[in-house]
Formats: sequence, C-alpha cells, structure tokens
Amino acid sequence: MVGAIITAALIGALYGGFGGYTAGVVRFNNYSVNNELAKLGMEKMEYLFMQGGHGFSILGKTLIGGGGIGASEKRINDTVEVTYSIGGGFFQVGYIPVSFGFFNPFLMLGIGGFGEGVRIRRRFQGLSWDSVWTNPEREVNISRGGFSISPSIGFVIVPQRIPVGLMAMLSYNTILSREWRFDEGGELLNSPDSPLGSFSFSLSLIFGGGYDGKRD
Repeated sequence: MVGAIITAALIGALYGGFGGYTAGVVRFNNYSVNNELAKLGMEKMEYLFMQGGHGFSILGKTLIGGGGIGASEKRINDTVEVTYSIGGGFFQVGYIPVSFGFFNPFLMLGIGGFGEGVRIRRRFQGLSWDSVWTNPEREVNISRGGFSISPSIGFVIVPQRIPVGLMAMLSYNTILSREWRFDEGGELLNSPDSPLGSFSFSLSLIFGGGYDGKRD
C-alpha cells in the first residue's frame, strides 16, 4: 500500500498530473458470506473502510494512470475468527468532457484485477504437541477474483497555484470469477452464487500539477 501511494505521488510530481492517498468505503453485498456469519452469531457486514493510492498524468482532456485499493474486516466469536478482505488494482483511462475552472468532472474506465477472500480460523487454547501434528487443519482460506472491469464517475478539484487538491470517484468494481476456490488450490464444492461486483466511493488527497482546463 505504501508503494502505491509513493508511486501515485511521483506520477503527479513528474508528469504534470496528480497523485496521492485514497480512502473510502465499499458496499458489502455478498449475502452468502453474511448468511454464514449470522449462523455463527456474528454481526453482518455492510460497509468496509478501504485505502490505497491513485495517480494520473494528463494528456489534453484525457487522464491516464491507475491505482490500487483494499479493505478488510474481522468477526470473532468464542470458537471461530473470520477475516474478510476485498481489493485490487486497475489501469485507468478517463475523460474530462468540460472544465469549470478548478472543478473538473470525468468519466473513467479501469481494467485490472479485483477479488475477495475469506480466512476462517479456529480459536483454540491448551493444545497438546501431539494434537498439533495429528490435526493441523485449523485454518481455511478461500477466495475468488481475477480479471476485472471498473467503470467510474467522479470529479477533480485542483485550486490554481496550490498543488494540493481532491478527487472523488464512484465506482463499480466487477469480480468476473463467480466461483470460490481454496487458496492452496482445488475447487470448493457447492460454492454459492456470488454478486458480479460491488460499488465503492473514494476520496483522494492529491498532489501535483493538476489540470488547468485550457488543454485541447
């Protein structure tokens, strides 16, 4: 994550664009996971806090760059610990149809990878040496993900003569792979139906040359 933020800032500084730190929320809509949490007596998930970085250079009215973002949340009861994670990274191309001075709306399309994962770990105390060796399967990691397309709409605010601004994006992050698999390899039988993707809203504190609205 630190690398993504540094890369984003360098893009803004070196290529006349902008880059910086990104934070936001992603709407959790995987009802299959929430149903299993409810069976374990755990609180369901609704919105997850995410963070990462974005950076873009500007060619005329075109934005070219990308970024990465991720989120995770944990649920615990007396016997089980469940950690859910979601995230990915995209190469993104955007277009600024019209500029209103320091306020610049844009449309954007991202291509990259996105996915979600669940770690289910048994909580235990006082295990013997022998039981650790004879019954080592105390944690399961499952996930789904891969190629992703992410359309976005948003705006960039860059005050003149001040190399600090704000970028906001509403995105739909697709997860085209609908099947869950074990991280160690192998198919997970009776895998439930999962949503195509999820909506996210993010704000980025950006640094760099910005956009003057006068480029062709």
